[in-house]
Amino acid sequence: MNFDSRVEKIQTPEKCEIFIKNARRLGRNDLAEQAKIKKVHLRSQIFNREFNVTDHVDKAIVDALIAYEEVLLAKHNKNQPATKLRQSIKSNGLKEAAIRAVSKKKETKGYIALKELGLEQYTFEAVIAKHPEAFDSKTIAYAKQRLLDFQHS
Repeated sequence: MNFDSRVEKIQTPEKCEIFIKNARRLGRNDLAEQAKIKKVHLRSQIFNREFNVTDHVDKAIVDALIAYEEVLLAKHNKNQPATKLRQSIKSNGLKEAAIRAVSKKKETKGYIALKELGLEQYTFEAVIAKHPEAFDSKTIAYAKQRLLDFQHS
C-alpha cells in the first residue's frame, strides 16, 4: 500500500494511534485508515522479530492476527489479545491455526469486524486465497467460497 508521506514517517504503533485520533478529529478519515494499516504492519514487524517469523505466508498470517487484535482494541477500548487464536498458533503453528479458523462451519465474527473496520484484506480467508501455494486445495476452496459468501451477505 502506498501511504501518505505523513503516515509513512510514523515509526511506532503508539504514534499511529495518536495520529489516528488526530486525523479523525480533523475529519481526515482517509489518513486515519492508512495509519490503522500502518499500525498493523508495525505491530506485525515487532511480533515477527520477537518470534523469528521469516516466511512470507506466516508473516501474512501474523498480519491477520494483529489486525484482529486491532478489532478487539476498537471493541473493548483497550488492548485485548486474541487469546484463543494465540493459543491455537502456539499449539498448532501459524498455518494450521489459519486453516482451523477458516474450516469452522460457523461464520466468523472476526471477518465481519475486520470488514467493518476496512481491514478485510487481513482475514485468514483472504490470506489463504492470496497464498494458495501454502495450503491444500480443500482449504483454498473453502476460503474462496467463504469470501464469496461474505461478499453477498
